[in-house]
Amino acid sequence: VMPVARYREAGVNVAIGCDGSCSSDGQDMLEAIKSATILAPIQTPDYRDWPRASDLALNVAARNGYKGVGTNAGVIEVGAEADVTLWDLTAMSMLPRTDPLSLLIQGSRTQSKAAGSALNSAWVRGKRVIAFGELVGVDLAKLREILIAAQPEYRDMSVTN
Repeated sequence: VMPVARYREAGVNVAIGCDGSCSSDGQDMLEAIKSATILAPIQTPDYRDWPRASDLALNVAARNGYKGVGTNAGVIEVGAEADVTLWDLTAMSMLPRTDPLSLLIQGSRTQSKAAGSALNSAWVRGKRVIAFGELVGVDLAKLREILIAAQPEYRDMSVTN
């Protein structure tokens, strides 16, 4: 397990990201941040040295992640890329509300709005891609059809290995 605190203290730009589906079945940034949060105690038994979920989310994943790929984002300021998400703090997965950011990262989430998904809206480079928990501008039925049709080739070891 990477000694995150030691590397950060040494000035290394530590970032959190998601690999492609060849090495991970999901590209869920919140799960990646959660893993980084729960693996930290392996490095030190002193809880005061463990990274806070909010620090990992806002600094390591967002700010440092964008910096790592050379994008002016991860902050809300004039001239930065407009990647923003809005979370519903009244969603079942966020209640009872204690520390909203920790709940979002360490809590139980679902992608189904009816089952308590907290994601309300998202903008990527200023374009709204999720509104009220639903994809915007994507024919989900058609996308499923395309992905299912591509699956036999994708699973062919001579193509994907």
